[in-house]
Amino acid sequence: MSRKIFAAASASLALCLTAISPAHAGAYGDELGKCLVVKSSRQDRLDFMTFLFGAMSQHPAAKPYSKMTPAQLEAANRRAIALMERLLMQDCRAQTVAAMKYDGDNAIETAFAVLGKTAMEELMTDPAVAANFSNVDQYLDKPRWEALAAEIRKK
Repeated sequence: MSRKIFAAASASLALCLTAISPAHAGAYGDELGKCLVVKSSRQDRLDFMTFLFGAMSQHPAAKPYSKMTPAQLEAANRRAIALMERLLMQDCRAQTVAAMKYDGDNAIETAFAVLGKTAMEELMTDPAVAANFSNVDQYLDKPRWEALAAEIRKK
């Protein structure tokens, strides 16, 4: 049970990394988010995640762990901007206009959070990523997790 709780917590944490905006989209923003997912390919979503990774890797706390070169970062930025422009201005243009018109300025942010969440879910299914998450249980304070699981079972 504690391993199951930890796995859920790990997955939730990873998904939270892509929550660009905590605000909830309206109906039109939701439709835009769905369109972004449907109209993006697996490669598009990987490119989007690479862009997010590159941006996050620039933080001083993360920079020592990233081997992304300035040229790779620029290429990731260019691919992401091309993807965003294609999705918003071509593939999902009607949804973009409606979302901005009726749901306001943060509709695009919340729609891209949906795309990011979908891309993160895809990344989590990669065997190497899944193996890393499954191997971190060796660092768990198992008695504390068992106590949490026991408390949950009581309810």
